[in-house]
Amino acid sequence: MSRELHPDMWNDPPDASSGFFYVNLIVLAVAVGTLSLWAFSPIRYFALVQEDSALEWATVWAFVGAACCFLRVAIQPRPIRLRASWFAFGLALFCMFIALEEVSWGQRQFHFRSSELFLTHNYQSEANLHNLVTPSLLFLAFVSLVVVYGVLLPLVVRAQAIGRLLSGMGVTPPPSALVPSYLLTVLISVVTPDGVIGLSLVPFGNEVPELMFGTALLASAWALSIDVNGDRLPRAAGPILAVILSFSGFAAVWVLDVVSQSHETDICLAINEMEAMGRDFHYGHESLPRSPGLELRVSTFVGYGNAPRLQRGDFVARVEAGFLPTARASHFLDPWNQPYWVADRYYAGSRLMFLYSHGPNARADKVAGYRTGDDVGLIIAGDVSVVQQGGYMSHDFFTEPSNSCRKPSGLD
Repeated sequence: MSRELHPDMWNDPPDASSGFFYVNLIVLAVAVGTLSLWAFSPIRYFALVQEDSALEWATVWAFVGAACCFLRVAIQPRPIRLRASWFAFGLALFCMFIALEEVSWGQRQFHFRSSELFLTHNYQSEANLHNLVTPSLLFLAFVSLVVVYGVLLPLVVRAQAIGRLLSGMGVTPPPSALVPSYLLTVLISVVTPDGVIGLSLVPFGNEVPELMFGTALLASAWALSIDVNGDRLPRAAGPILAVILSFSGFAAVWVLDVVSQSHETDICLAINEMEAMGRDFHYGHESLPRSPGLELRVSTFVGYGNAPRLQRGDFVARVEAGFLPTARASHFLDPWNQPYWVADRYYAGSRLMFLYSHGPNARADKVAGYRTGDDVGLIIAGDVSVVQQGGYMSHDFFTEPSNSCRKPSGLD
């Protein structure tokens, strides 16, 4: 029968040859590897941290695995069943909730449109709750959670009175041997908070600590599922987790690319809609920004008071003609119910402004540096010849309508 928690179990230092040591090493490798990638190959780093990338899917599977292990902990026989199970069951629900939030509850996979609440108040227009709050509040909540659960909880149980109190309440701390992983997660969160507190070293830094946190949680749940005290973990746990999470991340991307193939009519529809927006952008030259460097959702761009013609020009005319649903038009969504984007940059000394869609797989592919993918872009100012093959984007990112793409009559 599993023994009850006792504060003295934390007094033994972790064995350097234990499974915990290698898990800490794997979490460190994630941090060092991604930061090195940013330093030496920003394009590949940018591609890696996109929505629905292999890194994000590895994070999803880490939280799913942690949820399964915590659920196993919750249903294991205990001397005091209710008190010993509620905390683990709550952690299982939390991990599954985070996994589903990461993929916006399957929105990009099933192409369903966000409700008006999320389209209006979610700053990424996604069907998830965590983007309803400001990035700074979300950052503080994340760091606080990691510190309280992963760092403070294993340490405060060293005090016998507190340890007995928490044990009596059924609160199960993670293994103290994994405190380094949680501390490193906090450190990487602070130095790469996605521009939240001014210390950001790299963009999209939140994706990296999320994977580190998920890996640490999975290892914690695995250890607790083996023994109620969580003081044992297979020596090969670190390499096993690294292989499983890496494989599952890339496998998920490959499977989704296979099943997200779209009909040519949808691609043509996106191109025709961007052409209509392009004409609205150029109307009276009122919409072209004065300085390059922007990359925004079209809805955000319009919300800032730019391109007013978009709200009453050729793009809106498609609604009246019956070619574009009002719900998509009002929030500038593509045929896969994801936002259209506008970007304005310099390439080889020439200014290039373009609209783009993430395409059927709803993931930034070519615009993020991938050589392949289904993103669709359309130049609205500048010369496509300045984009060099193999650079930040390639020529084939800017898709021209095929012979089968025909504009609806009356919308030229």
